[in-house]
Amino acid sequence: MTRGGGGGNPLSLIFRLLKIKFHHKKLTKFRKTLELARADLAYPPLRQCPDFNEALWIKTWLTYR
Repeated sequence: MTRGGGGGNPLSLIFRLLKIKFHHKKLTKFRKTLELARADLAYPPLRQCPDFNEALWIKTWLTYR
């Protein structure tokens, strides 16, 4: 059995997914503490984004229907 073929076994997939989950949780926790320390780093609400109205228009356009 050779490595690097893109396959892999289900057990390694489970471990990779758990690693991704814990990494995401760690980054989310760090982001929240960073936002508490500096409020200017917080994400703005979606309605305040400059292209929000354009995104709504595109959402109702052509293939999104």
